[in-house]
Amino acid sequence: MAGPLRYHRGDERPGWVATVTVNGTADNMTSGYTFAVFVQRGDTTPVLTKTTNITGGAAGVVTVLWADGDLDIAAGTYKALLVATRTSDSAEWTVQESITILGS
Repeated sequence: MAGPLRYHRGDERPGWVATVTVNGTADNMTSGYTFAVFVQRGDTTPVLTKTTNITGGAAGVVTVLWADGDLDIAAGTYKALLVATRTSDSAEWTVQESITILGS
């Protein structure tokens, strides 16, 4: 991870580029996986659930492209959870990053 994510409210760029590893090993995630992103405060109900514009790449890299309105949420600090699900057996792993939304 590159460190905490910081965006101004309503930003669409840059995308979130995460690396998914399991026990230090990064799978090729270009196919055979589905992805979901949840943005939430603590353990509360997500303020954002995203399943589109998320693509996997080689070496465990997953890129999340934010769409218009995705990050139009109240200023504050949240958890961004990226869940990668292997389609062959439904095994999931989660990558978590802190995301700060700054006022407009």
